[in-house]
Amino acid sequence: MGTPHTQKGDNNLFNHIFDNIQETKGQYFDDLHYHLFNEDYFIIGYYRAEKWIKENDLNIFDLISYCQQREKEELGEIQTTFDNAETLVNQYAYWRGQELIYLIEALEKFDYVGEENINQTLIEEVQKELNLKYDLANSFK
Repeated sequence: MGTPHTQKGDNNLFNHIFDNIQETKGQYFDDLHYHLFNEDYFIIGYYRAEKWIKENDLNIFDLISYCQQREKEELGEIQTTFDNAETLVNQYAYWRGQELIYLIEALEKFDYVGEENINQTLIEEVQKELNLKYDLANSFK
């Protein structure tokens, strides 16, 4: 299996983090991934999901393989049936989003001893880092 990830797809997921992290203010820090990628669907609709795969230069078979591999590693078995693009994209966003969150230095540096909740300072640091590192303002032009 080749790498299922593309810079375009990763930037799209980073943009999702950027756009939605404000909604996690006050939430428990350890639940950040849950709130960003599991509390609601990343993509709704089969057509929109198929379009997202194509627009991000992703390969359906590589995505299925990646998601199955992650499920097996994390859950011990494959539990999800990937019978439509919507399920596939949402599972991919869940697993890849988890990996991308670990790449954000502002989150790695967050010292939540005494401060267990996501605060405005952390949100602003994450958004600043994402803008600088991944040039999100120009990634969709």
